[in-house]
Amino acid sequence: MHYADINAALIKKGYTPTVLAGDLDCSPGAITQVIRGKTTSRRIATHIAKLLGRPVSQLWPGRYPTLELAEIRSGRKKAA
Repeated sequence: MHYADINAALIKKGYTPTVLAGDLDCSPGAITQVIRGKTTSRRIATHIAKLLGRPVSQLWPGRYPTLELAEIRSGRKKAA
């Protein structure tokens, strides 16, 4: 998924990087870097995926292979 789509989906739900940073006790820049795919953070990615009701594998295909494997094993991976 394109980072702009992830960002737009978060904004539609009332979340900004600043709000998420407060929830996760990190910097808004760290949130933005994960959304854009510039860096990885299982904790941030998982939190965003839960907020959006989508699997990590749909938001960032191939970026978090161990999380994708866990989704496949649990049968929760959704089609893109």
